[in-house]
Amino acid sequence: MVHDLGDSRSASLHPKLARFLAGDPPCAPFTHRDHVEVAWRLLQVVPLEQAVAVFCDRLRTIATAAGVPEKFDATMTWGYLVLIDERRIPDETFDEFAGRNTDLLDRTHPSLDRMGIERAAPPARHL
Repeated sequence: MVHDLGDSRSASLHPKLARFLAGDPPCAPFTHRDHVEVAWRLLQVVPLEQAVAVFCDRLRTIATAAGVPEKFDATMTWGYLVLIDERRIPDETFDEFAGRNTDLLDRTHPSLDRMGIERAAPPARHL
């Protein structure tokens, strides 16, 4: 199901973003860099608040369909989207953005650590 962005933007989306919005992994493998790129591309067409809702919904759907729902972390996802949005520069390509923001491509999350964001603890299991 394609997530409707509410206007003609849906027709001109980058292929990776279009596949992601349809609930499919945009590429295989779907790497951390790809996650950042899709988030960056989404933030090019919708405001942060809408991007967070859409990205979280689609990423949760993709993780669940892949049989790894526990890999989805809403706190980390929000943190990345906020940082990506804050660092975007008009008319910049993704490769330019990535070159200026190598810390966001580092899976150890140094920028999120500075923001005080940590991975959510796994839910307690009751026996």
